[in-house]
Amino acid sequence: MAAVFWVQGDLQLFLAMLIDETRAGTIHFTWGNTTAFQQIAERLQQQTGKNYTSDMVNREFHRLHTRYYSWQEAL
Repeated sequence: MAAVFWVQGDLQLFLAMLIDETRAGTIHFTWGNTTAFQQIAERLQQQTGKNYTSDMVNREFHRLHTRYYSWQEAL
């Protein structure tokens, strides 16, 4: 399996999916929400043709979440 890197377009698509899931109430900001991350990973695979896994989606979510709070504290 080839390595997959987050590119700008894929990241924007991922964020749009997170927003949709949050609005629908199917994702919560917890560490153990694997079902939602699996569904998002599958949708990313279908739309981008890349091998995004639920672990990659989970890590990217938490990386962005941490970065958001770091920026919020700095402001």
